[in-house]
Amino acid sequence: MTPRERVYAALRGERVDRIPFTIYGGLLPRSETERLLRNEGLCLVDRIPVFSCSNPTVEFERREFWCEGRLWVRQTYWTPVGEVTELLRTGGGYGTSLRQEFLIKRPEDYEVLRYMVAHEVYTPAYAEFLAHQAMVGEELVVGRRVDLVGHHVAEHFVRLLYTSHAADALPLVDLGVRRHTYKQITDQNTH
Repeated sequence: MTPRERVYAALRGERVDRIPFTIYGGLLPRSETERLLRNEGLCLVDRIPVFSCSNPTVEFERREFWCEGRLWVRQTYWTPVGEVTELLRTGGGYGTSLRQEFLIKRPEDYEVLRYMVAHEVYTPAYAEFLAHQAMVGEELVVGRRVDLVGHHVAEHFVRLLYTSHAADALPLVDLGVRRHTYKQITDQNTH
């Protein structure tokens, strides 16, 4: 089995000739050691978007600043119906961040996020995904990366289902999930 076949078979619950092992391609510098590991069956994983998501009616600003020796990020979204902000503290592993302030702080913020989800525009990038997959061959797994404003927004609603504003969040979660599910179905039918 090739490294890629091994990973996909294991993910489907099928028997494999040996246990697959993977790493994100960006975490392993190209070197002699990397080549030796790949010769032993290491499967690099690249995440390539299958579509992009934009919102031409929403302005976005990302402002970075240092405080107490840490890099912080304030992200602001402006819409025709209002604005929301979130605050992230960076410094986690692999470029991760910890959300310190959520987009939804007041009941009025639901309308802003409802607007953001309802006005998303999706642009397919299937050709780029398939070209990259063909280029890397059997040694890499090319995964579909999903960058959705609605997915990001829905994450906030799910967290709020147990708050006093849960009734306001449910229609938005439903909208975000329906759009995300539609995209998954579309993706599956194109391959």
